[in-house]
Amino acid sequence: MTTLHRRLLMSGSFSPTSLSGLGAWYDFGDLSTLWQDTARTSAVTADAQSIKGVTDKSGNGNHLSEATNPPTYKAAIQNGRSVSRFDGTNDTLLAANHASISLEGDSTVFIVTKPVVGVGLMSLLAKSNDANPAALYIALDTSISNGRIRVDRPFIEAGVHHGDALSGSVFQIVEVRLSGTTQDHHIDGAYQGKDTLAAGTAVNNSMRIGTFASGALNPYPGDIAEILVYNTALSHANIIRVNQYLAAKWGLTLRVEEAPPISTPTVFWYDFSDTKTMFQEVSWLSTVTADGNVIQAIVDKGERFNLIKTGTQPIYKTSIQNGRGVGRFASGGVKNVVGEDIWTPTGVEKNFTLFVVGKMTSNLANFGRFVTIGAAADYEMFINTGDNQLGWFRTDGPGNLSLTGVDSGSAFFVASIRNTNGPEVKGYVNGVLKFTADPVPNTLPGFLYLGTSSTNEVIDGDIGEVMLFENVLSAADHNTVGQYLANKWGTTWTTVT
Repeated sequence: MTTLHRRLLMSGSFSPTSLSGLGAWYDFGDLSTLWQDTARTSAVTADAQSIKGVTDKSGNGNHLSEATNPPTYKAAIQNGRSVSRFDGTNDTLLAANHASISLEGDSTVFIVTKPVVGVGLMSLLAKSNDANPAALYIALDTSISNGRIRVDRPFIEAGVHHGDALSGSVFQIVEVRLSGTTQDHHIDGAYQGKDTLAAGTAVNNSMRIGTFASGALNPYPGDIAEILVYNTALSHANIIRVNQYLAAKWGLTLRVEEAPPISTPTVFWYDFSDTKTMFQEVSWLSTVTADGNVIQAIVDKGERFNLIKTGTQPIYKTSIQNGRGVGRFASGGVKNVVGEDIWTPTGVEKNFTLFVVGKMTSNLANFGRFVTIGAAADYEMFINTGDNQLGWFRTDGPGNLSLTGVDSGSAFFVASIRNTNGPEVKGYVNGVLKFTADPVPNTLPGFLYLGTSSTNEVIDGDIGEVMLFENVLSAADHNTVGQYLANKWGTTWTTVT
């Protein structure tokens, strides 16, 4: 977290109500909002008392209640704050028939929780009822993939699962966002994946915490600290703001805690200096922690597509450039999952701007690929260290970003490409224009490779960071991103005009 964000949070400058669209806010660390009765007249005052009523802090009146099977108040559990404890048998809380909690449409839900890992489906939050359970269902499914988050529209379609298993040993922030029929979710700020859901039925259903619908169906065993429900699909930057607020409040560590240097929702962002975003298994269980650890998966900090290894995985090397670690590639790389195209529809020429922080480490007999966009040699940033050239190639025409006088292995660079659909391509190194080409536009398949290509043309070198924007940046934005990377990695940057 940046110093500025810490100051904002400590000064109270940010609150969940700072963002528009807050539909409900339940804070189990705020004793003034917890009650021993459904009428909310008798306050919770001591550990182990039942929580039969919860005041909605959003101001919308979406209060929670449960007379028969309420959760329990547990004092001083996380960062000195209290939580609600659900027994995994029948504990639940209900917000009855509140249309202002609009989970049928665009929405964003945050839940701070620590589960007791059980078996099968365990319902965190559901807006539904037995007669028309069609709005939204967020659960932990321990019967599939070691306890991953499941999001679905009950009885309309099967659930979708992505990303990490939710830990049973620490509190984490689960965030689910729905925009149209697309859902994606994050854990501790780290992007987990996205899927298409059927449209929710616009009904005035109840919202339940801890069980699905009525009774004890799919009960949740564990602690819930805080829940926020926004009636809008929050931007990436605002999701980060809420995550920072929750992490600071509950003493948690975010894996992704910074927004891109410019405001855009369409960036693919891979940072090999950020160990919280890299994993030693494709099952996303153990983060990279030490020099020499393998990198089998990396989280997209720009919330588009996570990447997994192809061929022999790269390794993490610590404190290589400007005190930062890098990914070292020698016999394999990382790419997006088969079947998940980075851009759709495929076969359509795209505008984009690509930034790569990297370094050549040895002479190669052949070209090594820093970045490949496409199933084959469609768009590639490569190095030919035989003549100290960093190049950019499209199937319809090459361009070279000359690094004349730079010996292989001697310096990190920030290379950037501005690809305009029909018909200009410009290439830069450290902000200096190296070529302008005018190739015939071609189509763009949906694969993204880092450190290699579909034919395993691996660089023998280091990658520090990659940013791929789905538009041609203005000169001002180009300079903002380039200077950000140059400052971060200790390189130079010349202003692009």
